[in-house]
Amino acid sequence: MYLDNKKLLTPPVNRAAYSDRTAWMMAEFSRLAYFQFEGSIDIDALAEELASETDTKSIHDSLQAFLKGNSATKAEAQAELNTFLEVSDFKLVSVFNTAGTQGFLASSTKLKINVLAFRGTEKDWKDIKADLDAKIIEVEGHQIHSGFYHAFEAVKDDVHAALDSLKSKKTYPLYITGHS
Repeated sequence: MYLDNKKLLTPPVNRAAYSDRTAWMMAEFSRLAYFQFEGSIDIDALAEELASETDTKSIHDSLQAFLKGNSATKAEAQAELNTFLEVSDFKLVSVFNTAGTQGFLASSTKLKINVLAFRGTEKDWKDIKADLDAKIIEVEGHQIHSGFYHAFEAVKDDVHAALDSLKSKKTYPLYITGHS
């Protein structure tokens, strides 16, 4: 489902040149960043389920059945994310979900690589607001999209703490990927 092509899971991490294998892996991590690791309930599916109901008891029963069968707790969702990663010899280090910014850090001892992946824009006002805050600001001599900068600032301390927790894996290259 994710990162499932074992032949491509050998990125040339010891050189900085372009690699189709590394590009594929980063695309897969970017796609995996949209996995609802914070727990999920599909509101559209729920609305569709309830649209056909006409009385309060039927709506209640349908809602309960839907929530029981379709929601994942945060712990369950993160365990499932880790399962996807383990298939490719990665382990989940940490997830980030603050003020509309989501991402995760994964590490592979086998491949000697760390990956920080961020989710891009979703149908969420916080994401849209960050996109629309398109002023260019200067930070430490660099020009940055202000909305994306503020979105990163929301998780920056957590990201730094997770990177610090890597201990022996700090020497591995860190690839940063995602959308927006």
